Amino acid sequence: MKVIFYFSSTKTKQSDIIIDNFELTEIYHNNLQMATNSARLTIPFDTDIANNLKIYGDINIRAEIIEGSKKIFTGFLRKDFNFQKTQRNQPISLEIVSPSILLNNEVGEQKTFIKKPAAEIIQYLLTRAGLAYKPIHQLYSRTITLCVLEEKDKIQDVLQQLCFELGYAFDFDNNGFFIINPLFEIPPAGKITQEFNGSNILDNITVTKKEEECNNVEGKWKEIIYLENTLIFSDTQKGNNKDKCTIEIEPNSFIFGKEENYIKYDSTEGNILLVTEIIKQDIKKDTGITLTIENCGKQGLLKAKNTTNTKKYIKQFDVYGNAYIKKADNITKATRGNKTKEYEIRYLDNENDIKEFVKNISNYYSYADYAIKLKSKQNYPVGSFVKVSESGMGSLNARIIKKQTFLNAAYIYELEAVSEYTPAEVKSHSYRNSSKISGLQGTPGKDGSTKLLPSLETTGDYENQIGTFQGQLYRWTGEKWVLLNAVMPLNPVAYYDMADVSTDADRTTVVDGSGNKQHGFLSDTFERIKDNIIGTTIAFNKGYLSRPKQNFIGVGKQWSHSRWIKMNEVQEQTSIHRPWHYGDYDYSWFGTKDGKVDQFLLVSIYKDSNVNLSVKIPKGKIFDNRWHHLVVMTDLQETYCKKILYLDCIKMGEVKKDNDFSNWVSNDSHCDMAKGKFNPPESTVGSLANLIFFNRLLTEREVLYLYLNPRYPVKNYTEADWMIDSDNPNNAIAIQTPKYLGTSNIAPDGKQVFITNGGKTGNNTANIGDWILMTSNADSYKKGWCYRWTGSEWLKLDPQSQYQKEYTACLKDHFEKCGDMYSSEPQMFGALFCQFLAFNNAFGNFLEVKKLKIDNDSSNPNDFELNINKDVGILAKNKGKKIFEVSPDGNATFSGEINCQGFQVLNRPAPAPQFLYSWNKGDNPFDIFPKITTLKEIRFLWDNKYFIDTPLTSGHSVDGIYGTTTIRYIKCEQWGGNDSINVRVTLYSNNGDIIEKISGAKSIQYNRYITNLDEDGYGSAKWWPSQQNATFNTYNPSQKVIIPNISFSKPPEQNVLYRDENGFIKIS
Repeated sequence: MKVIFYFSSTKTKQSDIIIDNFELTEIYHNNLQMATNSARLTIPFDTDIANNLKIYGDINIRAEIIEGSKKIFTGFLRKDFNFQKTQRNQPISLEIVSPSILLNNEVGEQKTFIKKPAAEIIQYLLTRAGLAYKPIHQLYSRTITLCVLEEKDKIQDVLQQLCFELGYAFDFDNNGFFIINPLFEIPPAGKITQEFNGSNILDNITVTKKEEECNNVEGKWKEIIYLENTLIFSDTQKGNNKDKCTIEIEPNSFIFGKEENYIKYDSTEGNILLVTEIIKQDIKKDTGITLTIENCGKQGLLKAKNTTNTKKYIKQFDVYGNAYIKKADNITKATRGNKTKEYEIRYLDNENDIKEFVKNISNYYSYADYAIKLKSKQNYPVGSFVKVSESGMGSLNARIIKKQTFLNAAYIYELEAVSEYTPAEVKSHSYRNSSKISGLQGTPGKDGSTKLLPSLETTGDYENQIGTFQGQLYRWTGEKWVLLNAVMPLNPVAYYDMADVSTDADRTTVVDGSGNKQHGFLSDTFERIKDNIIGTTIAFNKGYLSRPKQNFIGVGKQWSHSRWIKMNEVQEQTSIHRPWHYGDYDYSWFGTKDGKVDQFLLVSIYKDSNVNLSVKIPKGKIFDNRWHHLVVMTDLQETYCKKILYLDCIKMGEVKKDNDFSNWVSNDSHCDMAKGKFNPPESTVGSLANLIFFNRLLTEREVLYLYLNPRYPVKNYTEADWMIDSDNPNNAIAIQTPKYLGTSNIAPDGKQVFITNGGKTGNNTANIGDWILMTSNADSYKKGWCYRWTGSEWLKLDPQSQYQKEYTACLKDHFEKCGDMYSSEPQMFGALFCQFLAFNNAFGNFLEVKKLKIDNDSSNPNDFELNINKDVGILAKNKGKKIFEVSPDGNATFSGEINCQGFQVLNRPAPAPQFLYSWNKGDNPFDIFPKITTLKEIRFLWDNKYFIDTPLTSGHSVDGIYGTTTIRYIKCEQWGGNDSINVRVTLYSNNGDIIEKISGAKSIQYNRYITNLDEDGYGSAKWWPSQQNATFNTYNPSQKVIIPNISFSKPPEQNVLYRDENGFIKIS
């Protein structure tokens, strides 16, 4: 038995398992909910594995336990593995848990499903979690009327609740695929054939009578109705006998003083869960008022403005739409006693389904009245129904709910009884929601609830009470209503997440996540620390962060910066500390006395002693060794400057000064957490995280968002992008891309090689794929041959004809340096020069001459000579004989031996093309696909796991026309999706470009095409018929390529042709 670790997409490691320390635990359900399966194991100590566990320990490392070709368990490493060391390294103890640990993430976006199969919702959630799945056939027929997923919903919570309501607990199989286990399906007693008895039970059997946990089950659920063109909002503020409402808008102003306002939907029919469409706006308003309402699902975005110079009024404001409404609260009960369990039902809304749900739970607590523990050598799958019988105990039927597997030992089982029972009687009661249209009227209460505000002028003793006005939340703070609605600020011009830090030999780079490549650099000492709320932080002691000058900072500009910062009053003694310094346009500073902060943090701008301004942050508000959110905004123009400062979402100050700021340039470098003015190698002691810049002033709502969401969610550029960026001198592509190192006359020592002529002479360290050219014989290395480093050995590149790129690079770099070698070994030159015939772009761009002649000794007609010109073509001679020629008309002659071993390219007359098939513009994918290849049945596709990521694929060489474009190849793909069969036909031109992708999906349940998909999603293909007329014939090339002596076994080297067991040509 072995375990395979997948540390990354390219790095895997395998290890044996110490059999005596292996334990696999499988759990069918845990009190009717999902449970995490796990495998505990110990492996022999391996330095490479131990190092990789340390390197990748913070990510989810996938692992598979295998026995031969069979997968025993698939999951992810629990991150609390340990190593022990005494006099020698001890085995490594690990625990692998099922993929359910990846479900503890948030959905991350709002998503609405209306009358969709439960399977589609589940598969969407699994896709969000990044998990593989197979079609969940049992749930295609279970339709959910309305499912609204919020951004903050936990994926695991939604999956667990949805599966539970449908009568299942979810799990993962041995291959790591999501599966569901039925909770309430019990076979008749006569159908249970598996048995535990005296012949296979080891040791004692424990049977425990359980006290009935519940005998009164209540399911609370909502009845949902769908109404069209129903009243969803009506404003009645300041209404009178003549007008339904009176809303005043000042001249040239927005309604309520804001460009964007929200109206909360409501209905006399009940609570509105979702508005799908606004149908009608019955609004009476004065001329000169522009007004729009945009539907946002649970509320409407209102934009209204008075565009005139006089006051205007809205006198009626009614909005109608199509809506899903919670009509009533319902309780469905199964009562047999007074021990009550209540269940909040979120997704089912059909009374019959809910009665079945409540009845099943009530029955379960009635029949699962015994718990059994036993040890047996008999191997039954978890979830199996068995008959348990033992002398003196009698027998009962039970289901295995937990199984522990040990290698070379008995299995330990836990079972729950499925005894006979009296089915529960279920009743339902409905409680209608009392509701009325409640526009904007109302007064805040003091009971802790949120109430509607008639206006923001409402005053009183509300003590942090939260009220709502026009759909926006406000908190009573400092005797006024303070806005709580948050809006994410978009398009930062620089963004530094301290998790994206790249360290190499030269420097440490903090990557700019905005995509504008304003990368910062860390100097001296620092420490990265993870905070559960804020994310990755950097603690500064001696170091600081420097960045390029920001062109959005200066006179005539507006800018804002947001940061999370933690500082202590204890600081190293110095005159001035600067938590940030962006020239004298924007900096902060504080002084120290006796090693402590003196008074305050001053946020300043300073042109000269007469033209400057500052905002103070008191010492006690920021130097307390706690994390604070700080936003500083600057509006710097030629005639004035304004500074606005927020600390933890509270405005600390807004100062404006009119003065002459023109003709002022401050060229100081930009830095954070430094001392002095010019980045000395000391630091302001403290920690920094999530530094973000904007080239504008932020609104209060945007400041609130940054305070409530410490981790800014949008990154256009990450550390991974930096590692392959050409601007990075140490980028991974430059380091890892195989390259020609140069010539060597000394045998390499492992990956260490001495280069005599090349990009870097002297000692070099080869990366995998790098190659050299030997200029003398050394040990087993032969003069004139290229050798490539594979990671374990230097592989001789033989025959040369298969390594055009490598030998061409040698010719390009050493054409005139290696003449002595050519004169002594013409056969090697002939093979090398075969590569030169390709004359690829790299060589053509490197050397451009009208006539080329190479002659080692012009006085000796019998030495090696090479001529290239328009008169002779290419002509090579050695010892007075012609050894190689390409005439001006293209005929080639080799007088010496060329080691191609029968490789030939032959011209031949091409037979006439034969018609294959055609189609017309607008033909759908399911008419086209069967003309090319066979369309499989859906059961075949599902059973063989042909899904959207692993489709059944076939290729077809053709000579065709699509519109006016020549087509040489067609790729056909087909797969099974969520209640759909899917096809895709991809057309390729003669140079390999994709010309068209014709695709579509067909519903299995409804036997009709799914034509409303604009892109691939949830396992189904987008609908895209043919856009052109097309005709295709057989492809009959006019040349034949003969490659004899191809091996029938796969070689260990890469990029070598071989035949597989079916005779097909493949590349290793």
